Amino acid sequence: MSALDASNNPPLVSGSQITNRYDQLLAAVEASMIGVWEWNAVTGETSFNDMWYRMLGLEPGELPGHVDSWVDLVHPEDRERTFADLEAYLGGKTDGYLNVHRLRHKLGHWVWVRDCGLTTQRTAAGEPHILVGTHVDISDLKEAETMHRAAMERAEASERAKNRFLANMSHE
Repeated sequence: MSALDASNNPPLVSGSQITNRYDQLLAAVEASMIGVWEWNAVTGETSFNDMWYRMLGLEPGELPGHVDSWVDLVHPEDRERTFADLEAYLGGKTDGYLNVHRLRHKLGHWVWVRDCGLTTQRTAAGEPHILVGTHVDISDLKEAETMHRAAMERAEASERAKNRFLANMSHE
């Protein structure tokens, strides 16, 4: 029996009864604070769940439902790499789209997201039509990574200074 089978598992959301896999998955996504997006690669139309908007300080539906809304939010330094990864996936060079980049928060700061997606529908010609994916806010992880890198650099600088001092002392 699958872990997602509702027949023998308690509900995931307190006070409600979740009876099917779809509702269980929706509850799990909501509990995980994952932003979900859908993109029509033919028309450019997009839709986002409420968490996607909230992680950027936006009200649900605040942006136009077009891929340009997302494009405008991508950090300028991340655009080339992000779009290259997306094009590689759309061109069949990778099995899925995966990228880590920054998006502009409504208050002006940058939110690091792990962005991934897959094609769920193709055109008659076999080209990607509908893609779905997720954004996970990894800003805390990126901050910890930056702090760790800075601490390592300070430790290495301290080690170099100590070695210079000892070398000078041994020459005197």
